[in-house]
Amino acid sequence: MLVKYCFLPHPLTRVLDEGKRIELSKFVPHSAFLAILQPKVGKISHIPVEFVEKVWDYIEDVVISVFKHHSENNHQLQMGIKRACHALVEKMKGKSKNWALEMRMTAYWKIVMRRLVDSMALHLQLRVRNLVNKELEKEVVSKLIASHDGKIEKMLEDSPAIAAKREKLNASIRLLSHSKDVLADIMDNLASM
Repeated sequence: MLVKYCFLPHPLTRVLDEGKRIELSKFVPHSAFLAILQPKVGKISHIPVEFVEKVWDYIEDVVISVFKHHSENNHQLQMGIKRACHALVEKMKGKSKNWALEMRMTAYWKIVMRRLVDSMALHLQLRVRNLVNKELEKEVVSKLIASHDGKIEKMLEDSPAIAAKREKLNASIRLLSHSKDVLADIMDNLASM
């Protein structure tokens, strides 16, 4: 009879009345426990998934902005990095969501909820570390190679503005080197006088 009440929705009073018939002091039947607990768990069950979404969206924004900053002069590279980051973060987000659906099923007590928050922080820290140290480089390279048919050398060439700046700097270096030699000759002539 108790098993029947565990799975059927019914008023809480009926469940509690069933518990009274058992007449054990400080005993709450399983069905009453579930009827009381399930609405409370239902109210908070979406929080971990929303948290995971927000954290991964933030991580994606940070990673893309860092890469944009370091590749500001190469639009093709930026687009490839953005696609690779988005695809990889979506994959990580899915893994984290699955992990959060599994973990929230066991979150019945406060101590378990605290453990869930601590574990989620450690889990996200591990996933971010793996993202940065292992998977991002592979994903960026594979996306760039796939989108440019192996013509990476052309993509890595300097833009015309950067090439002009590089040529100006090289000309300045040559001029300074020549000036140094001329100045050294003048100093030698003055010293020998």
